[in-house]
Amino acid sequence: LALPELAAENPESVAGNMGLLDQRAALQWVQRNIRGFGGDPQKVTLQGESAGAMAVMFHLTSPGSKDLFHGAITESPTIRQGCYFQNKSDSFAFGREWTALRGCNSSGPELLTCLRQLPEEEFRKDMDSHVVKDWHERMNHNKDMNASALPADIPNTACPFYPFNAWGAVVDGTSAGLPNWPERLLEAGEFNKVPLINGANVNGGAMFGWAFPLIWGDWPYPVQDGAGGIFNVNSLRHQMDLSKVARWFLPKKEDQDRLIELYGGQEFDDQVDSKQTWIIDRIDRFWRDSFFLCPARETAMHWSSHGQPVYEYVFSFDMHTNVLPIDRKTH
Repeated sequence: LALPELAAENPESVAGNMGLLDQRAALQWVQRNIRGFGGDPQKVTLQGESAGAMAVMFHLTSPGSKDLFHGAITESPTIRQGCYFQNKSDSFAFGREWTALRGCNSSGPELLTCLRQLPEEEFRKDMDSHVVKDWHERMNHNKDMNASALPADIPNTACPFYPFNAWGAVVDGTSAGLPNWPERLLEAGEFNKVPLINGANVNGGAMFGWAFPLIWGDWPYPVQDGAGGIFNVNSLRHQMDLSKVARWFLPKKEDQDRLIELYGGQEFDDQVDSKQTWIIDRIDRFWRDSFFLCPARETAMHWSSHGQPVYEYVFSFDMHTNVLPIDRKTH
C-alpha cells in the first residue's frame, strides 16, 4: 500500500514496497547469521517464481539490495510496467481510492490512525466475497464492452487484473526502493550484477487464458455467443472472440490490431493434419509471450549485453502431475 503518509514515516522515503523490504531484511539476516548454520554468506542465491520472480527482479534492480545475494534464478518473471511495476503517482492514487473505499477518507496522521484501526478482514475482502459479486456485476454491465462500468467497490485506478494483481512494486525514485523502471535500469547497466538463470514454461499462459475473463465479467471460456457456447465444441474451437482479449488488455487500437494479426493467423494451424488451432490456445500463447517469455528474453539480452553470465531456458518437460492435460507445463 503506497501513500504519501506512509512514505513520510520511512527514513528513506520509500513508497510502498513494504513486503519487498521485508524480504531484504531476511536477506540481511542471512548475511549476519548463515555461518552459524554452516552456510557461506558469499554464496547466497535468490530464487523466485511468478510474483516471486518479480520480487527477484526488484532486488536485482534496487541498489539497496546490492551484495545481499550472489546469484539469481527467475522463473516466469516480468519487467512490464503497469500492474507489476507501478509509478509512484499511480500507486498513490490507487492507495487513496482503496483506503477511501474502506471508510478512511482523511489525510495525514488521521488517515494512518483510521487504517490502523481497521479489522484485518478489511485488507482481505478484495479476494473474498467481492470476487464473485464483482464478476456478476461486470457481466451485467459490460455487455457492450463498456470498460468504465466498474462495480462501486473497485477503484477506478486499479490494475486491469484487480483484485488478483492489486499491488505491484513501486518505482519511487529512491535507492532503497526503485530509482527507475527496471527495464531502463537494465538497459543502462545499473543493476546488481550476478549470474542469472532466467526463463519460463512453454505453456505458461494456459492458466490465464481460462481465468482472466472472469475478472472482466465474462465466462471462463470467452466465446462469442455467451454461456451457451461453452457447451458447443465448434464454438469453443473456432468462434471464440480474440478481439475481446485485445480490447480488455490493450488500450491502443493499433496494439489490438497487432495482437489479432500476430495470433490470429494461419501459421498457428497444423499444416500437416489440416487442423485449425483452437482460439483458446492462441489466447494462451499471447499471455505466455506477453507476461513471461518475451520479458524473460529481454532480460537475458540486457544481462548479456553488459557482459554478465546468463542462462535462458524454456521449461517443456511434461511431469504428468496435473489433472487436466491443458494445465501441463503451465504457469
